[in-house]
Amino acid sequence: MAPSMLTFPDRTLEQWSVDAAVAEAERDIKNESVKVYLSGTIAAYPPGIPPEEYELIRGLPMADAGMGCLIEDGVLRAAQYAYAEAYNKRVIEHLRKNSSFMEDAGAR
Repeated sequence: MAPSMLTFPDRTLEQWSVDAAVAEAERDIKNESVKVYLSGTIAAYPPGIPPEEYELIRGLPMADAGMGCLIEDGVLRAAQYAYAEAYNKRVIEHLRKNSSFMEDAGAR
C-alpha cells in the first residue's frame, strides 16, 4: 500500500512563498521530520532534486505542492512549484551532508 500524500488545501498563495519554504525546511530539519514536496502535471516529481539523488529521499513522506493535469490557477501552481523546489533543495543539501540523519529517517 502506498503511503498517503500530505496535502495543504488551506495554504494561500502568499503562504506558498520561497521564504516560507526555506523556513519550513529548516524547522523540519531541526525536528528531524523532513518530507519531499512533489509537483507536476501528468507525472509529478520532486523539483530541486536530481534523479541521481532520488535514493536519498526514498522512504521519506511525500507532500503535494500542486499536482494534477488540470491547472485552474497558473500563478498558484508556479508558486507551489517554487516552494517545492526551495524546500527540496534545502532538504537534499542537508541529507547529502548528514548520512546518519538519512539512516535514522529511513528507519522510521
